[in-house]
Amino acid sequence: MVVIVSGCANQLDELPLESANAASSGAKANPLPIPRQTPAGEISISDQIAIEFGQLIDIRLACGRQPTTCPITQLTAPDSRYRNYLDNLMKMRAEANLATRADAGTFRFRIDRIEVTGQSSAVVHTCIFDSLVVFDSGQSDSTRDDIVFDDDVISGHTEWRMVIDDDAWKWSDATGSDTTYGEDICGITS
Repeated sequence: MVVIVSGCANQLDELPLESANAASSGAKANPLPIPRQTPAGEISISDQIAIEFGQLIDIRLACGRQPTTCPITQLTAPDSRYRNYLDNLMKMRAEANLATRADAGTFRFRIDRIEVTGQSSAVVHTCIFDSLVVFDSGQSDSTRDDIVFDDDVISGHTEWRMVIDDDAWKWSDATGSDTTYGEDICGITS
């Protein structure tokens, strides 16, 4: 399965994920509740995880653009390492006026494998390419004084640990490996 997204930025070594909708058009994601695409009995659990993983990415894009409105509990499992990480990251970005834009860089990922590790747990193995840009915005109503804060080009593999919470798959942790700067080791084309 290959999913291509474009949008905003973050570094893999920070536990990645700034992305956009599955279309590379840069369309804005909408941070709404994660809908079940079909009743769980109609598709495989791996397919359901893949669908919900993509929906989480869409919501995470909106977080990069508007850190103050990030629905962290919708994305992450309670008391998880990833919830703590994402909460701290969004608070820091909001306080520092750091945000991303749909037209600045590209984020692509490919799901290489999904391991169902229990009735309510799984690991999603991805390859990620990230050339998205984080800006330091002095004025919220204008981009005239924006400064590029992070424009690294990074790619690598990430294992996303997921669990069921409130009848939805959510991130509990993420671990990156093979991080490479300045090139796309994933070979994902748009």
